[in-house]
Amino acid sequence: MKKKTDKDNSLAWLTQGTEFQGIGDLEGAIKAYTKAIRFDSTQAGLYVLRAYVYVKTSRNRQAMRDVNKAIRLNPKMPEPYFIRATLKAENEKYKDAISDLNEALKLDPGYAEVYAFRAKIYAILGEGMRALMDYQHAALLGDGNTQKFLRDSGIGWLAGGHGQGSSIDN
Repeated sequence: MKKKTDKDNSLAWLTQGTEFQGIGDLEGAIKAYTKAIRFDSTQAGLYVLRAYVYVKTSRNRQAMRDVNKAIRLNPKMPEPYFIRATLKAENEKYKDAISDLNEALKLDPGYAEVYAFRAKIYAILGEGMRALMDYQHAALLGDGNTQKFLRDSGIGWLAGGHGQGSSIDN
């Protein structure tokens, strides 16, 4: 019988954490991801997963710690920049949040949710044209929530459609 390695144990706890998260047991997910990290602390993705659950449980300080660790481990991964931007935006550090969103988009130009979130921040900052451009980009990349938002706002044509509710048809 083959002896389990630390990577095998980490993967087993990762799987357990994902299962806990899937059924809504966020505390179980945090514990499982923490055990996975103990077996393999070199995987940025583990920190991202745990940070995401920390955000869902309003543990923003722990989430920030984990995304910063993930960025140190793998600065080419866009997800921790996106999570960190959401945390910064919650604290009204909008310019810092935009900087992180820009970095995420450099790493993954097709990340629709990042465009949508950056659009919200631009709207808060009163930069309407930038907001509209990012909403359009998110919609064209297939972000369904943004497409619905644009249709419901009467500017569905920005999403590339000319259906009911767009200003072209009214």
